[in-house]
Amino acid sequence: MDWVLYKVVDQSDCGASVGNTKITDLVFTDDAVIFAESLEVLVMALEALHEEAKPLGLEVSWLKTKVQVFGDLLDEAVQSVHACGEDIEILESFTYLGSAVHNDGGSRQEVLRRIGIAHGVMDSLSGSIWRCRYLCRRTKIRIFKSLVIPVLLYGCETWTLNSDLKRRINAFGNKCLRRIMGYRWDDYVSNQRLQPIHNFHHEAIPQTLHLDVGETVQVLEECAGWYRGFSTRSRNVKGIFPAQFIYLKPFRIDNEGLYETVTPVDDPVVQEAASVIREWGQIWKNLYVQLGTPNGEQELWDAVRKAMMDVADWRKQLITGTLTSDQITQLKMKITQKIDWGNRKLGLDLVPRVEGEMVDPDAVSVVELHRVHAQSAEASQSHSHSQGFSTLAKKKERKKMLSHHLFFCMRDFSYHLGEDAEVFFSLYDSQKGKFISERFLVKLSKEGFSNYVEKIHCNCTIFTDLGSGDLVSDLYIAAHVVRVGRMLFSESVKKNSTHNYRRPYGVAVFRLAQTVLQGGEGEVEVTGKLFTSDEKDFWQLPELIIKKQTNKCNILSNNASYGLVVSVKMVHGELEQATKENPLLLKNVCVTKKLGFSDVIMPGDVRNDLYITLNSGEFERGGKSVGKNIEVLVLALDAEGHPLQCIYSGMGHEGTVEHSSMIMYHNNSPRWNERLKVAIPIDQFAGAHLRLEYSHCSTREKNEKKFFGFSFIRLMDDEGGATLRDGSHELCVYKCDERSRLADPMEYLTMPYLSKGAADCVYSLPFQRSPKEIIIIDTLLCSTKLTQNEGIGETLSRLNRVDGAETVKFLQDVLDALFAMFSTDDGNSTQYSGHVFQSLPVMDAYITGHFAAALVYKGLISCVKHLSDLCPPTEKQEPIIRCFRSLEYIFKFIIQSRLLFARATGGQNEDSFRVDVDSLFESFARMLNMNLDNIEASQMTLLEHLQGTCDQLSRVLTPGEVANHINTLFNATPVESSRIITRAKLHAMKNAVNSTIFDDDEGRELLLQTICTHLRQHLDNRQELSLCAHVVQDIIILTHKHTKRYSSNKGSLVASLMGILQLMREPHYTKLWDAHINSGIHHLRHLLHSTIVLLADLVRAAVFASDWFVMRMVTNYTILAAMQEIAQPLIATFLKQGRFDNQLWSSYLNLAVGFLTQPCLQLEQFSQQKRHKVLERYNDMRVLMGFQILSMWRELDDHRLHFIPGMVGPFLEVTLVPEPELRKATLPIFFDMMQAEQQAKGSFKQVETELIDKLDILVSENKGDDEYRQLFNTILLEKVRSDDPVWRESGTAFINSVTRLLERLLDYRNVMQGDENCDKRMSCTVNLLNFYKNEINRQEMYIRYIYKLHDLHVPAGNFTEAAFTLQLHANQLSWTQRMLHADHLYPAQTETQRKELIYKKIINYFDKGKCWEQGIPLLEELSNQYRACLFDYQKLSEVLRRQASFFEKILSGKRYDHEYFRVGFYGLGLPLFVRNKVFIYRGLEYEQIGAFTQRIQTEFAQAKMLSHNTPPDDTIRSSDGQFIQICAVKALPEMNPLFDGVEVDERILKYYSNNHVRQFVYDRPTHKGPADKDNEFKNLWIERITYTTEFELPGILKWFEVVDQRVEQLCPPQYACETVDRHNKQLRQIIIHYRANPQDNIQPFTMRLQGTIDAAVNGGIAKYQDAFFVPDYLVVYPENNDHINRLKVLLSDQSMILEGALDLHGRIAPSANQPLHKRLVEVFEGLRSKVRKMCSTPQSQRSTSSLQSTPPPPPTHRRADSDPATEFRRTGSIINSPLPPLPSDKGTMSCSSSTSGHSSQRSSQSSSLYAHFQSASHDDDLYAKPQTGTNEYYGDGFSDDSHRWRHSRPPSPRTARSSGTHDSLNSSWCDSQGSDESLPPLPPRVGERPARSISLGGEDEVPPVLPKRMGKKCPSTAMFGCEPLPGDGVDGLSYSGGGLSNGFPASTPGTPPLVSPRNHRTPPPPPIPPKAISTPLTPLSPPCGFSPNTSAEDLTSTTPTNVSMRNLDELHHSLLENYSVPPRLQPLPPPSP
Repeated sequence: MDWVLYKVVDQSDCGASVGNTKITDLVFTDDAVIFAESLEVLVMALEALHEEAKPLGLEVSWLKTKVQVFGDLLDEAVQSVHACGEDIEILESFTYLGSAVHNDGGSRQEVLRRIGIAHGVMDSLSGSIWRCRYLCRRTKIRIFKSLVIPVLLYGCETWTLNSDLKRRINAFGNKCLRRIMGYRWDDYVSNQRLQPIHNFHHEAIPQTLHLDVGETVQVLEECAGWYRGFSTRSRNVKGIFPAQFIYLKPFRIDNEGLYETVTPVDDPVVQEAASVIREWGQIWKNLYVQLGTPNGEQELWDAVRKAMMDVADWRKQLITGTLTSDQITQLKMKITQKIDWGNRKLGLDLVPRVEGEMVDPDAVSVVELHRVHAQSAEASQSHSHSQGFSTLAKKKERKKMLSHHLFFCMRDFSYHLGEDAEVFFSLYDSQKGKFISERFLVKLSKEGFSNYVEKIHCNCTIFTDLGSGDLVSDLYIAAHVVRVGRMLFSESVKKNSTHNYRRPYGVAVFRLAQTVLQGGEGEVEVTGKLFTSDEKDFWQLPELIIKKQTNKCNILSNNASYGLVVSVKMVHGELEQATKENPLLLKNVCVTKKLGFSDVIMPGDVRNDLYITLNSGEFERGGKSVGKNIEVLVLALDAEGHPLQCIYSGMGHEGTVEHSSMIMYHNNSPRWNERLKVAIPIDQFAGAHLRLEYSHCSTREKNEKKFFGFSFIRLMDDEGGATLRDGSHELCVYKCDERSRLADPMEYLTMPYLSKGAADCVYSLPFQRSPKEIIIIDTLLCSTKLTQNEGIGETLSRLNRVDGAETVKFLQDVLDALFAMFSTDDGNSTQYSGHVFQSLPVMDAYITGHFAAALVYKGLISCVKHLSDLCPPTEKQEPIIRCFRSLEYIFKFIIQSRLLFARATGGQNEDSFRVDVDSLFESFARMLNMNLDNIEASQMTLLEHLQGTCDQLSRVLTPGEVANHINTLFNATPVESSRIITRAKLHAMKNAVNSTIFDDDEGRELLLQTICTHLRQHLDNRQELSLCAHVVQDIIILTHKHTKRYSSNKGSLVASLMGILQLMREPHYTKLWDAHINSGIHHLRHLLHSTIVLLADLVRAAVFASDWFVMRMVTNYTILAAMQEIAQPLIATFLKQGRFDNQLWSSYLNLAVGFLTQPCLQLEQFSQQKRHKVLERYNDMRVLMGFQILSMWRELDDHRLHFIPGMVGPFLEVTLVPEPELRKATLPIFFDMMQAEQQAKGSFKQVETELIDKLDILVSENKGDDEYRQLFNTILLEKVRSDDPVWRESGTAFINSVTRLLERLLDYRNVMQGDENCDKRMSCTVNLLNFYKNEINRQEMYIRYIYKLHDLHVPAGNFTEAAFTLQLHANQLSWTQRMLHADHLYPAQTETQRKELIYKKIINYFDKGKCWEQGIPLLEELSNQYRACLFDYQKLSEVLRRQASFFEKILSGKRYDHEYFRVGFYGLGLPLFVRNKVFIYRGLEYEQIGAFTQRIQTEFAQAKMLSHNTPPDDTIRSSDGQFIQICAVKALPEMNPLFDGVEVDERILKYYSNNHVRQFVYDRPTHKGPADKDNEFKNLWIERITYTTEFELPGILKWFEVVDQRVEQLCPPQYACETVDRHNKQLRQIIIHYRANPQDNIQPFTMRLQGTIDAAVNGGIAKYQDAFFVPDYLVVYPENNDHINRLKVLLSDQSMILEGALDLHGRIAPSANQPLHKRLVEVFEGLRSKVRKMCSTPQSQRSTSSLQSTPPPPPTHRRADSDPATEFRRTGSIINSPLPPLPSDKGTMSCSSSTSGHSSQRSSQSSSLYAHFQSASHDDDLYAKPQTGTNEYYGDGFSDDSHRWRHSRPPSPRTARSSGTHDSLNSSWCDSQGSDESLPPLPPRVGERPARSISLGGEDEVPPVLPKRMGKKCPSTAMFGCEPLPGDGVDGLSYSGGGLSNGFPASTPGTPPLVSPRNHRTPPPPPIPPKAISTPLTPLSPPCGFSPNTSAEDLTSTTPTNVSMRNLDELHHSLLENYSVPPRLQPLPPPSP
């Protein structure tokens, strides 16, 4: 299509210009739009389109082609366009790609069209969605957004909208929303209420106000769809926000006008829910952050998330306002319960509630508030959230949910049994080990569960009557699956069975979690698997599964991933009501009852169920070898033998006349455990019996069942009428083979049916009993009409011992029968009255609804009085105690009977009734007045149950009369009674105060007189203070209530005190002060002091629980008001009248400070919501108290000196409170203190000392901030400046010093937490200890922070730094006998003892840190003390041994050289102690730059790492961010002068090369001049920066600040020399390692060689040749001549090193690596030839002036393990000498230093050409490490590939000593050329240090003479620095370059130094092996004939005297002739020059 249009555009001039752009066409799949500016061009384009498309098989659809004209291009008369023989219609508008395009260019038509389409969608969803009552508004809104909005806004990206179109679109949206919300057209509802609510955060507009969901805002102005206002949470911040982001809600305006307050009128629960969601949200976010940590709590996070979602959803439902009042009440209860649960779960404050609503603390007294808190806490702990609590009035009786039901449904059954099946479900209590419900039966057909539907709800049931105890038990649902069909099932048998045997199949159990039982999760689906076992264990299979005894059961296999799927849901309340509330769930669902009765059976409930459990049986084998297949048939028969259809094997199906048991295959002792329900009608129960028939069932289908016996059992005794007792029954088995004999039940009913009663009558019965056969059944009767007891007398006498729940079962019938027997028709008692009276179980339901005995009140009162009179002389008090316990219920009967009698008689006998009651209470009083031990329990019981009696009496007597009766009993009880009686009396008083009698004025007046009298007596005697406090509380509550002004023992008393203080006003206090002043000033002082001390204890002690926040705030508010009143007599009486009392004032000020600083008032620690609530109700009480303190301080005036220094610390606490106004007001107090002390004592030393000491402690307690530091400095300095005291200078210095201390303390505190801040804590600690030592000289604080720093170092493993830190303390001590006081670290001891103890710690730390050199001086100092001062030789010997061990560890211990790193911190966002500073860090052991960088990034998580190492500019330094720059640096050691001129072991020197250093270098590459892209080495300069730190490393820290730095420049060849030299040393090091460890992995060695010889990147040595060895280089840069010459020497040295390395590699490389080795050998030959040509110069061009003119280096110390050749190389090199030795590093570097001055330094580690710009030490340092952490800069042939090996296995110290003393390596003499007879190379000797010369000239150069052998005692090392080989006493072999004799003077340049005679030895060369040896050797391999034990004498005779390197080919030829090298190993010929 594109190609066709391209041709069309090319052929026609189509297109339309839009500005400077011409649009020709638009294409969308097969649709095309062609633009044209004239009709002719359009026709031409259409014809061209037709012609071009036709050859391609494309045709233009002219019917769909339309023309649209924009503007007035055509006349209106033109209606069509003719093209290609077709007429094309011209339209004003048409639809293209779903959008209408109109020729006016606007969008009006399309917008209106879209609105119409969207309106149609709305109408289509009207009936199914918008009017659906089951969808919430939230769902409807989501549907609206998903289905309507996309239709409305389709193609809106192309619309051009004006205000009218916007209005229409918004109007349609609002109309839709109103329709969804259900508002009518005439309802006035603001459209803003209907807009979605979202968070609003718009950072781009600074004037916006950030809003969160649920936040309340107040609107001040409105403009163009925007509001301006503020949030009620932060009224000072005002801003604008979109109007559509909020909805309007009701509000209330207070104080309308300029200072008006607008308060939203929200439901309190809605407000609380919004506040809680915000508060929980922050905690939930923190929990989410912690999920990835070990402390993360996934369950808590999930629980909080679910709770937040629930509260939010419920809050939305409340806001909608569409719920009924009952629904709103229930929903509010759910919300408050969830809020309380969440607060308790998250440890938040307890919310005091009354009836589910939050308590307003201003509306209740403090005492009542305390009571509400206690009750709320108790309810919260016991999870009793369903009901609220009320203490304002009479406690309401809470209706408890006593009935609970479990809805059950079997959802799926995936097992295929092949036959029909029965699934029985029942509830199993694993704690009791028994089933607690009937069985529910689900029948399955063989086709499966999904194909079987017998009736609706056949798979659902509801387990009813579960009690509260059942819900807290461990309940399971057990499913027993029984197969119905053949005896033995077989898949192959397809024929239907004629028998339906019931066979056990499997069992599944489902555990019911507590969340399910409590009904909190709705309907829950559970999946389980079927288990099976042996048939003998099938009866106990559920228990086996629960106990997980897998050895006896196993899971049944199943193809499906699930097994048995069920769902359950808990339903609470009465079943009838629950069914009404859940009609879809519970209607027509069968009921499965509980075994036994429910907790409550209401009157009228009738039940008559008998449960039979087939337990087990024992049957005879009958002479057969296998057991029988026994089936038990159970029948229920009436008296005539007719079967009753009353047997239920499981609920859900109709009853049957018989039931067949399961068959246990071949088992004569079967155990079934099958439970049946037998529901026999009550009228047929008396003569009914059960019959059990036994049959043997054959496995053969044709055989019938063989009947062989039966048993029976009667259900009721004919004589006594007692029903069969519950329990187990062992039945007789009678033999019978014909069922017809059982037709007449009288034949067998006369026989005994229990085995224990049939032992003696076996042969005298109609049926023969089988004595060995029995069957055991269990029975359980659940009946409200039948009894299992015998005799009414026994029943009545035992009824009082029956449990209450058992009695309730027979409530109505029993009570009716009892009261019929209680009295005669005229009201007199009967013979059973006593029994009935003692067994009266009563309930309100019976009394109010069914009780009708109007005359029994006389008898009841008489019986009670009779028992009371009999109490003293009666020994047996139990009947009396039982009577008093039921006294309330007895009086309910008495009062109800009296009311019935009065109603029937019109109120007769009223006086007689009062007389009887008076007589009864007089009897009670007489009994209470007696002090007898035997009646104490009865007295206590009477007092405990007295109030219930009085409450009932108040129904018929006046409150005054009842109060008199109560007072009679209280006064009758002696005050000196026992504690039990006293407690009972106080409880009775408490109950009386809370009764309705106390609400009456008359009753309250009478009771108060008596109760207060008794309370005073008990308080005076200090008896039962707790109960007395409770009574006082209740009295105060009542006083507060009736005057219309609105735990623990201590809490109760405090609440009572606060309640009294809350009621007191200023007149009360004034009267109190005057009364005590009149009694004497000392009385007032005692009162004030006692009150202040009491309040201070209340403030300091945690009286109330931490979550009782409201109670704490109310208490504090009350204390604040009381303290303001107490201040008045303090000022008036104890200050201004000349009676100043320092103790009283100090107590008051300390109380004020303690009040202000208590944790519960620190608002900054609260959430924003909580802080807002406190400020709104109480303001900031700290500010109020702070200004109270300030006013009191100002009153003191001249008495201020009395409070110095005692009040410095408390006032400092006040000023540290983070409230700016309080700080500004109270900080000048310190100026007053300084002024007062200065005037009195001439200085303010006490203020200074106390302030510094307390400041350190308080800041560490997280008090104070940077704002405080600034205010402290600014306010006090301004005060000093304005007042200009005489101590101005000292005061200013002190204020500045404290300010600096604050800065350091705050820095220290900010890094106290978190492992990542450990280094920051160390830095801050050092700053503080330096401050205390240098600025204010506080030794105790200095030592304190020393140990803080020590405690930071030790856990971090910084033992060396810990030792240096402790040394600071040791330096403060001397070796004296001065006694030092004890502290938390050391006991009291002498100064010497403490210093000795510290020294030992330091030495141990130095030992752990492997810093033995630092421990040796301390050991020497200790040894001197023990030797010369203490004379303790025992300790001296220990110290000397320790010192010796340190020396040994220095030589043999393994230590790692720590890396050093430069770290620059830039930016103002960093802490002050590192801001814009540079530090040198000492890395951890084995820590490289990558790990170090990650550690720093973790410590400074907000910082950004700078990727470059150039110094940052001022923009970064002055920015608010955090930037860090890290690079590795190299230490520059300072040479120890003690080692000058001394032979020192390399192992000793090695420590000082990396420790005790202050200077470090870093190399940064730079380019000068234009860069050469092909070879950047030409102008690559190195900028070398040298850093100097403040202190040496290591020290007390692992880092120190850089105090100085200098920059130097290294030219390109100079740095090339360092690079090659460093690489050579690395090659030597790896050779040494593999010579000592040839078994190690060779891969690092191979990679190193390959990277050097066959450089894959940048050409390797070729780049040097191209950069520095071109003819014109020295002409341009003549000053680099010395460096070029040295580079040649180093490259030649590298060639020889590689030669030896290849030799070693060839010998140890495995066969798999040999091809690669051969390749390396071949490439090396070419490389060596290139090096020779590059390093050779004509004789005439050699220049030695520079080298010869260089003076010899200064004498240095000689290493003990060095040889003369090495020492010679250290002193210098002479290239142009006849026999030049190979220059070494030191010699060359010494020469170079005269030119550049830099080559003697180490290069940096951070970056380099080949080794990250790291240069090794100029000494041969074994541990010169290759670079890691960054990629190589250019990556030439010297890439460092061995770093991984180096880390995994560092070289041994012995290897280190060998490798550190040579600079050139040689493995053969193959490059030599002498006489015609070439000699084989000398074999490599272990420990040899060769130094051979190389030729730098051309072929005409005179070959050098082979060096002479040295003396015998010359120390020998191997060719590559390995250990000496064992031999015949030969010490070694050494070569000196150039044939120089030993006679050269030592001072001659280029000559080796003189060697002592003991070092001279002349080893002979090896003998020439014969050519016959055919061992294959490479040209670089040593001769196989050489033996390590070859003696020096054997080698002497064949040593050549002159070897030249002139002709390499001849040398190769000589090698081949002497060693017969195989052709495949012969090297390639060298390349032609």
